[in-house]
Parts: sequence; structure tokens; C-alpha cells
Amino acid sequence: MRSLRDVASRINSGGDLDTVLRDLIRAACEHGGWALGSIMAIDAAHGEAHVIVRHDPTLLRRPLENRWELATSPALIALQRNEPVYIRDARASEEFPGYRREAFERDYRTVLVLPMSCFDAQGRPLVLNVVSRGVTDVSGDDLAFMSMIVHLGGIAVAREHQLRAQRLAAEQLQNALQTQTILLQEVLSGGSTAALSTMLAGLLPEAIVVVDFAGNALTASRSPAPLRYDDAAWQAALDGTIGAQITSVARDAVAAGRVEPQSLHLDEGAQRSQIAARIEALDVDGQPVGALVIFPESGESGGDLQRLLLDSVKFALSVQMMRSVIRFRFETRTLTELFFEIVERRWRDADDIVLRGRRLGLALGAPAWMIVVDFPDGPTQPADISVDCHHAVSRLARQMNLPVNVIAVGGGLVCLVPGEKNGGPSGRRNWRAAWSKSCATASAASRSWCSAVFATGSRAIRRNGSVAGG
Repeated sequence: MRSLRDVASRINSGGDLDTVLRDLIRAACEHGGWALGSIMAIDAAHGEAHVIVRHDPTLLRRPLENRWELATSPALIALQRNEPVYIRDARASEEFPGYRREAFERDYRTVLVLPMSCFDAQGRPLVLNVVSRGVTDVSGDDLAFMSMIVHLGGIAVAREHQLRAQRLAAEQLQNALQTQTILLQEVLSGGSTAALSTMLAGLLPEAIVVVDFAGNALTASRSPAPLRYDDAAWQAALDGTIGAQITSVARDAVAAGRVEPQSLHLDEGAQRSQIAARIEALDVDGQPVGALVIFPESGESGGDLQRLLLDSVKFALSVQMMRSVIRFRFETRTLTELFFEIVERRWRDADDIVLRGRRLGLALGAPAWMIVVDFPDGPTQPADISVDCHHAVSRLARQMNLPVNVIAVGGGLVCLVPGEKNGGPSGRRNWRAAWSKSCATASAASRSWCSAVFATGSRAIRRNGSVAGG
């Protein structure tokens, strides 16, 4: 009993996992009357047993075998049967040739291998191995004593695993709190969404894309597919058709309240790809103002601390977007007002004009066609012809995947169509189909005016080439 008390005190003296195991094998050898000992981790997947700690009080230091094949080791048998393996004389045993060879090299005879009900830091099961210089008979009391030492060691190892898990959880919680503080400081100091996304690249294990509905902008932390896109190429792709596709999917997911992972089908024309993503809504005053698109590296979701970190990120992004929402709530500038401000040259800051156009979905820096349509005067013109045609053209353009900004201007329309610098006939054919379909689907009172819209637009394109009316 005094020996067990000393063993328990030594094992419980503290330290990391290696220290606990080292104290365990030393106590087992000293109190059990064994000359040498070791603790091995069993890697069943690779068919090997690895020695992780030793107790060898000999003065002669020499290289020792630290890896054993399970096929020639009694450790696997001890684990499979969950009972000790006793080799009375390793030099005379034919069953384990590795131990027989080492018994002559290191001068020992009896071997006792006991399974331990615990695991190392990598999750591998452990066994305790002790040897004696001479042939030793092991009684039932001896086995019970050694089993008690191994049991006390298993308790100490399990306790160390729990303490390490608690320390890791405390560190993760502290990191999450620090992350929240850092993010809020960045937001309140006036940082941009791009700077915030760059900061998130070092905080989140997954790649993300921040979708700003109000600003009609996308910002990425890093590429979710580095083998296909580097970070710069991925951000450039978001400025094109891929960005429009992600924005559309994000809007639909936020509107439907979908939070489960889904597959994004990205079509670049020449090539298509598919990538898994999870979409989280960003809200301000209960209204969705953006989305956080997360590209998980694995299908597994994080724990509570990972969720806390994600909530901190969402909160910081929502606060960042709240500033834009509050600013633009007091601005009643519509696309029509922006158009007249540009045409009448009432603007002063070109960058402000570009940003305002981007928020309204208008890329002023890209080449485009301008189709200016003026409805002819007539006594039979419907009062709601402008609204009717505006809705019809916008709806049909979406259905036919034609990018267009339709601006209601008094008694007419202005259509801004992104395109090449040199407009080609293919664009005109697409628009001819769109306008013809609008004539067929608009109200009966508006069909003649839709025909006039197409005729006027076609004449403008033929007359001025790629840009008509300005």
C-alpha cells in the first residue's frame, strides 16, 4: 500500500503528458522490481509500435530500437485480449523473435507487457512494457500490483488530456474575445470592408467572401481554390461574371433563410466549376444588408468557440455595413437622379460618382451602349406607358440574362448595356429578341410603344455605333 501511495504521489506531481508517462514507467520499475521498462504507442494503421518513453538506468548509452513491427511484438496481443502478456524467458521464446534478439543484446530475460486504458496525444493506445535481468516468476498478486500501477497511470494520463483540452478551450475563448475587440476597433476607427476582409484572412481558417448588397460590392479574404486561382485572380474573378453569380445566390439564400451548406455552380463561359459554400446573412435593424459566404475546407462544422468567432465576425461586418446603410438612408438619390447629375455635369468628385454608380449596380468605368428611347407624342398614349415598359424591359432582361440598367426618364427610357468597346451585331440581335419579346408580353396598350422603343434604339445604334446618345 505504501508503494501504491508513492506511485500515485509521483504520477500526480504534475507536468505535461511526457512527464506523467516518464514518472509512471520509473515508478513501475522501481516498485515492481523490474530492471528496465518502456511505454509504447501502437499505430495499428501502419502496423508499428513506437517507444515514446524509456526507463533505462544503465550507464552505457547506445542506440536502441524505438520502432517494432506489430507482427513480432506482444503489444498487439495485449491490446487485442486486453490482458497482460507474460514471457518467462525471452531468450528461449520463439514466438517473438525481436524480443529474443534484443534480450541477448540488452541482457534481460523475463518480459511483462500490460495494456493501458489510455491514449497518447495522437490518439494511439498505449502499452507498458517491463523486463527483468533474470528469469522471474510473476504471481497473481504481482499482476494485480502492476495492473493497479497501470490503472493509476491511466487516470493521470486521462486527467492530463482533460487539462490540456481545458487549456486549449481557454486559449480559444481568449482568442475569440481578442478577435472581437480587434474587429470592433478596426470598424470604429473607420476601416473599409476591404481592410476588414484582409484582417479576417488571418483570423478565420476558411476563405470567405463578403457581399455588400447596398454597395453592390464583393470582397474576398483569400482564394477558396488556390490551385485554380491565386488571391489576386480570385478577386478579379469576383469583379466579373462570377461575382454576379455569387451575389445572386447570396441574395436568394438570405431571402429564403438557408444556412445549410450548398454547392455554388460558377460559370465563366469557357469553364465551369463547383465549390461548396455556406451563406450567413448580415443584418442591420432586422434587414439583410449583405451576406458572408464561407468556403469550408471540410464538411465538418466548428464547435461553440468557432461559432462564437463567426458571430463576432458577422457582428463586425454588420456594424461596418451599418455605417453605409445609415448614410444612404438619408440619401434619396436614385439611378435617375444620378443619370441627370452626370448628363447635366453637376458632379464634382469623379470617384464619388463611380461609387454611387456601383451601389446602384452601374459600372461607369466599363464600356457600355446607351440606348435612348423617347416615346412619340400622341393622344392615345397610356399614362402609365413609361412604368409599364420599364417593368417589362427589366423583367425580360433578367429572364434572358441580359445585363442592363433601365432608367426611367420622363416620357422615355435610357438603357445602359455593358458591352465590348466595339459593339457587334450579336449584341443587337440579343436586344432585338428582348424588345420583340417585350412587345409580346407587355400589356396590349403598350405593345405599339414597345415597338417604338426597339425601333428608336436600333436607329440609335445604327447611327452612332457602340455608344448611342452620349
